[in-house]
Amino acid sequence: MRLWIVKRIIDRPVYDVCDGHVIRAPDASEARMMASRASCDEGSDVWFDHNKTSCAEILQSGPAEIILTDFQAG
Repeated sequence: MRLWIVKRIIDRPVYDVCDGHVIRAPDASEARMMASRASCDEGSDVWFDHNKTSCAEILQSGPAEIILTDFQAG
């Protein structure tokens, strides 16, 4: 299994949606599928659209860093 960060590419502030997930899955396709199952008001299809979401593997090696901070005040 690998770790993936799947995030929405946000062009404007919206509320009651999920903006990102950190997912353990064997590949990017499965990570996107799992994100779609956890969708909120943004809808499940957005997680398969490469123009609206990104999906990148999180490598174990690298510097100490914050992987995901997801904050939306409303």
